[in-house]
Amino acid sequence: MANTATTVFTSYITDGDGTEVARYGLQTGELNDITAFPMAGTYTMNITNASPDDTFKIYFGVEE
Repeated sequence: MANTATTVFTSYITDGDGTEVARYGLQTGELNDITAFPMAGTYTMNITNASPDDTFKIYFGVEE
């Protein structure tokens, strides 16, 4: 979730090898995705097209 409801950004998730596993188009304020995909290891949430001084809260859940 971005720090304001009007912040526009794009984001994507990469695995530990740098392989992109999910990409999201332009979002405003908040991104909600409940898509399941297999996971193992380390993942990184990348946020682009946002201002350098924007802050974000990221909640990333894993179900075994």
